[in-house]
Amino acid sequence: MVSSAQLRRLATRPSEYVRFVTTGQLPRGVRPQSPLIDLLKQVSPHDRGHIQNLVIDTRLGYEGSRQFATAAHAMHWLAPAPEVFASFPAESCRNKRFQERLYLDDLVAAGARVPDGLLQRYPRLRRPVADAQAGSSVESSDEDPAQFQSGNPESAHAPQSRPD
Repeated sequence: MVSSAQLRRLATRPSEYVRFVTTGQLPRGVRPQSPLIDLLKQVSPHDRGHIQNLVIDTRLGYEGSRQFATAAHAMHWLAPAPEVFASFPAESCRNKRFQERLYLDDLVAAGARVPDGLLQRYPRLRRPVADAQAGSSVESSDEDPAQFQSGNPESAHAPQSRPD
């Protein structure tokens, strides 16, 4: 299916028209893509309007620092159309090496105001919590794990005899 943007490009670019006539290939645009775009696409357009004071900088994978009133405004700057045929500012500022997965917590760390209700509505977009503060586990201790299964707390701390 031919889009209106492709037809416009064929009509205004002679080289694209010649390529289409000789090879049958339509002009192809660039699909804006980045970890930040992937995150914001998972949030509904209505909820993007409730994420306020979003600052896009190196923490989110872009060079420089740009502040947007809402995430909806930022999304329009990041991806002005599903397929773009010309250059656009966000692509020029994107750090192409940045491939980390972003979470709503990263937006909060970058200074955005995200309502608590929105954070609760999208639990899968929250950063997973590591159980590192839980202390040492049985597997990491030098003691025999079978001793903890017996239910006798003194047997777990009793000195073990080693065969010589």
